[in-house]
Amino acid sequence: MGTVSEQVTAYELGWLAGIIEGEGSIANYTTRGYYCKKKDCVNNPKIYFDTMLIGIIIVNTDMRILEKVSTIFDKIPVYAYINRKSASVKQNAKSFKFSKPCYEMAVRRRDEVEVLGNLILPYIFGDKKERIVKLLQRLKDNPGKPAWRAETKRKAPLNAERMKR
Repeated sequence: MGTVSEQVTAYELGWLAGIIEGEGSIANYTTRGYYCKKKDCVNNPKIYFDTMLIGIIIVNTDMRILEKVSTIFDKIPVYAYINRKSASVKQNAKSFKFSKPCYEMAVRRRDEVEVLGNLILPYIFGDKKERIVKLLQRLKDNPGKPAWRAETKRKAPLNAERMKR
């Protein structure tokens, strides 16, 4: 991982921290999964494993905000992928539709989450600051764990036309 570019200003980091504070979430949890050595898992004992899931995620309907976040991430450099959220989700057993397209921008790579967390830590406060501190401590306590799928993905350019599909 390279060093942080000198082109990133304190103003940009403060703005980014504000977006994460207002529109973001800090993912820091463990899931349990299992796998079998053979195709037929009925007669085989399942081998359980825990997976550490981390990330800094921003959800927004305004693509211009995500484009600005992307330019700041490019200066750091941090890779983030963007997903268009589903047009309908279950919410309290009722069907809910977004009034606008909604996008999720996520940083999931371990090294990049650590770099981004350390950069915005001085500019963020409250509950999100506590979450970032816990996340950074967890990464420090678990060096080299685990390899995430996101690390194998190539960087796709932020393209507003691609997101309209």
